Amino acid sequence: MPNRRTQLYLGALAALVAGLSACSDRSPVGPEAPLNGPLASASGASAAGAIAFTAECASCHTSRDAFDLAVFRFADRDIIRRAVFHVDTTTARQILQYIRSLNVASVSRDRRPFQVPKASSDEDFARRLFGRDAWPASLDEAALLRIDPTTVAAKVDFPRWSDEASDLDWMGNRPLPEHILSYNSHAPRLAIDSYYANRTDARLLTAFSRVRAALFDPVSGACTQTNDGVINAPLDCFEQLRWLSNLGAQHVLRRGLTAAALPTSSTLVQSTWWDVGQAARRSLIKNKTPIPNAEGNWVSWMYLGWVLAPASRASTYTASGLTRVGLSRHATFVAVRSLVSRSATASSAYDDLRTTASVAPMAWLEGAANSAIGALEQRQARGWKPTSADGIASAVDALDDTIVRLNRRLGTAKAAPFVSRINTLRAML
Repeated sequence: MPNRRTQLYLGALAALVAGLSACSDRSPVGPEAPLNGPLASASGASAAGAIAFTAECASCHTSRDAFDLAVFRFADRDIIRRAVFHVDTTTARQILQYIRSLNVASVSRDRRPFQVPKASSDEDFARRLFGRDAWPASLDEAALLRIDPTTVAAKVDFPRWSDEASDLDWMGNRPLPEHILSYNSHAPRLAIDSYYANRTDARLLTAFSRVRAALFDPVSGACTQTNDGVINAPLDCFEQLRWLSNLGAQHVLRRGLTAAALPTSSTLVQSTWWDVGQAARRSLIKNKTPIPNAEGNWVSWMYLGWVLAPASRASTYTASGLTRVGLSRHATFVAVRSLVSRSATASSAYDDLRTTASVAPMAWLEGAANSAIGALEQRQARGWKPTSADGIASAVDALDDTIVRLNRRLGTAKAAPFVSRINTLRAML
């Protein structure tokens, strides 16, 4: 039986692929579309186009077989225009013929993979979620857990597949550099090639693990952070994570409604998507040399990663990005919904309470604090609390900070009932 995290993940995939199948009379993306080898029997010009695409274009298009260009229905003129940066016009037309021979369902190139339903504003998000712009006083742990984040309308645009006007998309601007592919005696290159030879979940996981080892190498990795959170090379980190994210998305799109990613594999893929947003956030906050569209990438990628796995994301980073762009109601929901998803011993549940006290709009603060504290009370009644010394210390710090924030924002009189309950939680740790 898949766990809740996996169910959310597969639900998002099913929603996207249902759209793929509905928008074309071609064969659906699914078990009938082979995962390995060419997607069509190419001959003549299209066979030449397949060879040219692999040689000249595949390093950036992680499909290696132009699958994404066929699925997202790029216009003929756009394919040729972009191909002639790498090949002559005749070869560009052969590449086009090859792409048009691929037997997969297609959608508009503007389709945003895994996009949740759309809300028009922060207030509209609240009304769609709760029926009115107020945090329901009776919203308890069980009710929160029944809310599937992948179905909640939000004022957040997920990345498009390809957007030539910006980098708010899945298509990175660079292939993986040689020093990443050849890291640790070429282990990433071998793992990637092995995956392309047989696109299994296990081989995808190996490729992700080896590439991430290179990206986060303590000395040379572009994504490695110093003690104060500064990234070694923020733009390189962002681009390399986007390449890897694209590889994972391609894998998922191929599986169609039969997608059954292993929990370990799906977690690593989702974590990488969230890490793209983290790279954007750190470039803006820590490095002070932001990548282009840093704020937009922060919010889009982190919220995408969060809706698929709210139990394993740091709500403070996702929520702070949402707050920066005027979505404090979204941010409050992220904090409290994360809290109720946490594992039994997670100290991060107490961090979620602190985040709630920080980001909730004033009209929501008392209701959201009541729900968050109530959920922690229920967890402790079940015996759910941190067990390690570090976890307990972290939880105590979060509770102390929450008291300070509630007193400051509500005033001591209004905060007093919450403070009393928090002190009880503290004593139980």
